[in-house]
Amino acid sequence: MGFDAQSVELMTWKPPLGLAVLTRSPEQLNVLELVRELKKKNTGMIVDITAISEGMCVNLPKIRRILCRVLCSQYIGCHNFWKKQGNQVMLRHIVTSFIVLITLLNIGCFNNSDKAPSASSQIIGEVELYTFSSDQQYILSDAQPFILPPNTLVKDALDSLGRHLAKDYFSKTYTGKVTDIHFEVVRIDEVATPSRHLRIAVVNMVDTNRDARRYFFQGSAGGQTTFYMIAATLMQPHLSQPLVDGLVLLYNGKILPELDHINVKGILTPRLVQHVAKRAIHGEKR
Repeated sequence: MGFDAQSVELMTWKPPLGLAVLTRSPEQLNVLELVRELKKKNTGMIVDITAISEGMCVNLPKIRRILCRVLCSQYIGCHNFWKKQGNQVMLRHIVTSFIVLITLLNIGCFNNSDKAPSASSQIIGEVELYTFSSDQQYILSDAQPFILPPNTLVKDALDSLGRHLAKDYFSKTYTGKVTDIHFEVVRIDEVATPSRHLRIAVVNMVDTNRDARRYFFQGSAGGQTTFYMIAATLMQPHLSQPLVDGLVLLYNGKILPELDHINVKGILTPRLVQHVAKRAIHGEKR
């Protein structure tokens, strides 16, 4: 659907923001290009409103794309009606409103789901972090404060806690063998919720000699202690807002195979280890 010669005459005016003649294909068109064209020219008309609206809407997320197309169809209907009525003023208002709405739609004013994580969600803030010692009876015990500045990034905090784990718990096997086990933070994803951003961390346990599987994850007691040690240290589950809300643990870049006494596949959550961590922090022996 396009405009004929009569429409061109009807829609020629000189407002601060005019409509430009756009002849590019819909695939090349986006709203920012449209705005730049509008700033360059004072007069003009839309050659093909259907093609241009498709170009505007095609790359939007599903909900906004539907809304965009509804707006475009409403515009086309209104334009045809007022064109028949010969009302030039109303046409100007309709076209200008259409451009404003589509611009707002493209920059995300009607949708908060695409917001980038706030800076405050990426730092640890004023929190009390802890490290733990292994305990044959209570799994974890003797929690010690692990002090980091409030403006520390979550990723840096995980790096620091991972280094502590490698040095304090994984540096030697029970036979005295020195290991090269260490932890690398692969990524931290954030999921926006109405209350706050949830953080999901992917951490890779690097163990080139596979000492962890032979010494630390073997046996019921050893496997459970190692599982709780890693999960409690990296997630800090005692906090009302844990350091991370979910942990994906990789082993040499791959999902750790299911072991006899523990299963660390999928996303680990703080609730799994919260009770044991709090007991170690508060010294409750029960």
